[in-house]
Amino acid sequence: MEIRVVFLMLLLQIVVSEGLPDCLCTKDFNSMEECVTSYWRAGHQYSTILMFLSAYHGISWTLRQLKYFINKKLCLRRKCTQSPIADVRRAIGFELRGSGRLLGYRSMTRRLQREYKLSVGRHVVREVLKVMDPIGVSQRRRRRLERRTYRCPGPNAAWHIDGYDKLAPYGFHVSGCIDGYSRRIMFLQVAATNHDPSVIANYYLSCVKQMKGCPRLVQTDCGTENVVLASIQGVFCRNASNPYSGPNSHRYGSSPANQRIEAWWSHFRKNNSEWWIDLFKELVAYGCFEPGNFIHVCCLQFSFMALIQKELNMVASEWNSHRIRKNKMAECPSGCLMSCISYQSYQVSRGVTE
Repeated sequence: MEIRVVFLMLLLQIVVSEGLPDCLCTKDFNSMEECVTSYWRAGHQYSTILMFLSAYHGISWTLRQLKYFINKKLCLRRKCTQSPIADVRRAIGFELRGSGRLLGYRSMTRRLQREYKLSVGRHVVREVLKVMDPIGVSQRRRRRLERRTYRCPGPNAAWHIDGYDKLAPYGFHVSGCIDGYSRRIMFLQVAATNHDPSVIANYYLSCVKQMKGCPRLVQTDCGTENVVLASIQGVFCRNASNPYSGPNSHRYGSSPANQRIEAWWSHFRKNNSEWWIDLFKELVAYGCFEPGNFIHVCCLQFSFMALIQKELNMVASEWNSHRIRKNKMAECPSGCLMSCISYQSYQVSRGVTE
């Protein structure tokens, strides 16, 4: 029994240290070229890059200066020569062999641009997917998600934290946190458990350290794994002058009430975890894996834990850099998630408690 406990504690350390999604605003760059290039490759518009440079790096440029620096000094172009179609097909073919086959043409385009450094338009990816994965295109076209209206006063006003247990039978417990206003993924982690209060609290503290502040409100379900997190949040906000001070800064609720993160789990299932679920189900069907066998579960964790965490980092990074389409029924902003959290709204709303 002691050997099992020690082995389980070792597995908890498998989680990749760089588990938090990239936050360019809080990153230290070695040079101006690296800073501007990072924002540009993340897909931000010129106006957004100017805002970030002024707010987080103390650099005041005009739009003309920024365009000259990007186009002439860095030789970066949005509308440049398209990558060879053979390279595009090769990259898409590689993605279709893994969890990338669940991506639509928009998500696939972002992955090709970010991970493979390819210059390709959405229309090209859409046509290639129709040829290479007609069944997947047909299946995605039939799926529709009806969303309820969600209201949130501003960025970092509310964080929603929840666990994802669809991979739990195979030994992988995913925990995630999303900002209610901007819909930015704050953290997305996998470990051998998400029922240990210290594990969830460590995720939260790491995120608060990276963001250099905590939200006004944290909403979780009623599980015992959130008791330490609730206490920490109450201490952080004990001197707040708003209605969410002290114990009021944390709220317990049912899963349907935790709408933001529950809706994102649906996206996560369709675009990533379903592939892993099918893979592990095949192992069970072939008799290679028994879910109730402790040794089998430990072996699976040892083999796939770091790989799944790497994919979670990629999924969170892609989600945080994608543009949300306008919706007449939605009260939260559209556009790039990082652009939603502008420096001006941050100063006015004081969503993050420093």
